Amino acid sequence: MSAENYIIINEEYSYFQNIFCIISDNYRKKECNVNLIAYECGKSRQFVYDIIMRATGKCPQKYIEELRLTASLSLLQKGNSVAAAGRSVGYAYTKTYIRVFKKHFGKTPMQWTRENPPPARFKPKQRLLSLLVKMT
Repeated sequence: MSAENYIIINEEYSYFQNIFCIISDNYRKKECNVNLIAYECGKSRQFVYDIIMRATGKCPQKYIEELRLTASLSLLQKGNSVAAAGRSVGYAYTKTYIRVFKKHFGKTPMQWTRENPPPARFKPKQRLLSLLVKMT
C-alpha cells in the first residue's frame, strides 16, 4: 500500500468517525437525516450516504430508524409510555412510531412491552422481612 493510499484511508476513517458521532448525537431528533449529517460534517450528501452504506450495509435513513427503534426498547423496558418512547427517539407522531415499530419487530410497542415487562424492583426491606418471617 502506498503512502498516498494510506492518507486517503486515514482521511476517510476520520470522516467515518465524524459521521457516526454526528448520528449518535442527533438520531433522537426528528430532523436527523442524511442532509443534516452532510451539513454538520461539511461533506456532500452522496459522500455521507456512501460512507454509511459501506459501513452498515443500510441506507442512512434505515440505519437511523434502527438506532431509534433499538433506543426505544430500553425506554419501553423502563416503563415509559409508547408515546413518550416514540417522542424521545425522534418520532413526532405516535401513530408513525407504532407503524414503524410493528414493521420492524412484527408487533406493536404495547405488545412488545407486555411480553417484556420491566424487571421487578428489589425492595430490601420487604426481602429482609420475608426472610425474618421464614426464620421464625
